[in-house]
Amino acid sequence: MVGAGLPLLFVWVSGRAGPSLAGFFASFGLSSSPGGMAAFLIQTVFTQAVAGVLIYHSIHQLREISRIYLTFARLNLYRLQPLYAFSVPAALTSGGLILYNYGWFASAPELLAQPISIALSVFFATTAAVIFAWPLLGIHRRLAAEKKRSLAESARRFEATVAELHQRVDKKTILHMDDLNKTLASLEIERAALQRIPTWPWDPGTLRSLAATLFLPLVIWLAQYILQRLLP
Repeated sequence: MVGAGLPLLFVWVSGRAGPSLAGFFASFGLSSSPGGMAAFLIQTVFTQAVAGVLIYHSIHQLREISRIYLTFARLNLYRLQPLYAFSVPAALTSGGLILYNYGWFASAPELLAQPISIALSVFFATTAAVIFAWPLLGIHRRLAAEKKRSLAESARRFEATVAELHQRVDKKTILHMDDLNKTLASLEIERAALQRIPTWPWDPGTLRSLAATLFLPLVIWLAQYILQRLLP
């Protein structure tokens, strides 16, 4: 209701101010005829109503995802796949906002010539990135803390094994050194594996898909813009 009411509020304010509504449409290269203005306003009311519902749904859903991650998620650095599940709804919500933004410009390409429209497009793209990352920030911090703890524990064991190695060397007790070497190698492998574990709970494919949704239309539009400038 709030999203749908914003365009109507603008029409009311413009009507109170005089014939500025037609000038507003003309400044964006839109038809200032009664039929054209009515069609544009109907489209605007519908899209803003959908945007309002999307915003409310997104805020509620992402807060629930963040709460579940912080309250109920069990951490296992070697089994991160179950944690990737909630990154998909966050990516879909973010992608929906991006598609809404591009759909708006697709329906009125002349808006791309307006600096304020470009600024709004950048704002929506930034908001989409925040929407994707924000509900995952809490679990990211938990994973980072767990990874730090596991690395510290592995380092403590490695240090203890090295101390045992030094003790044997100092005492010239070189029997059973093969087991000690295997222990050091195993601890080194463990530390390297821990360092490679990601602390953001999303599958790389999900991130690539979201990045493609965000940047591919921008790249296509930029290429078209450059070609239009270079070619007669």
